[in-house]
Amino acid sequence: MPAGPWKTDAKWHMDTLAETIVPLMMQSDSPTVANGTMIYLNVYDINEAMQRWSPCLVKVNLGAFHCGVEVLDDEWFFAWGEGEYSGVVWNEPKCHQVHIFRETVCMGESPLSQGEIRMVVTQFMDTWIASSYHPVSKNCVNFAEELLLALRVPTPFPRWVRGAMDVGNSCCLRPLATCSWYLVRKWYDWNAERMWEAEFGRHLT
Repeated sequence: MPAGPWKTDAKWHMDTLAETIVPLMMQSDSPTVANGTMIYLNVYDINEAMQRWSPCLVKVNLGAFHCGVEVLDDEWFFAWGEGEYSGVVWNEPKCHQVHIFRETVCMGESPLSQGEIRMVVTQFMDTWIASSYHPVSKNCVNFAEELLLALRVPTPFPRWVRGAMDVGNSCCLRPLATCSWYLVRKWYDWNAERMWEAEFGRHLT
């Protein structure tokens, strides 16, 4: 699910990408550290309204959530953006700036060394591009599931987290979701252009 308009600002993405490199570079690159790093999936309700409805929606496999993968004391997730930069960003575990923390699912230990884990995260940063985001086929849930597979955790990805996304990926609803997403992006572009014109006009007067 989109993480909010603050994710779509190009300057924010460039600043955040620089900050994203920090937790990787500040740690030792040695691949010989001990194995057995615990991995967690942090799940968030999208907003307060969804928080109220989630218990009912989960029962019928229609839950809609944001999630991030907590590994080596950082939480990694995928977010939408307009540019061809990485959509992989991080925050303090359980502290997303927009969504409401719900629960943590322990996914078990990764057999990879810490050096190997950092290499996996770096590879995902290179391949998960912000503009490739799609609300039902390439979102934060898809990212979390694929990252957990790459980290080779023993616990299967919880199906209840995928609920609404799986329904949206059905042959009937996928075209509707794609069309709706196209309209959302067009609205955002139009709104951003109006805001820029207003700001530019204010400086001219």
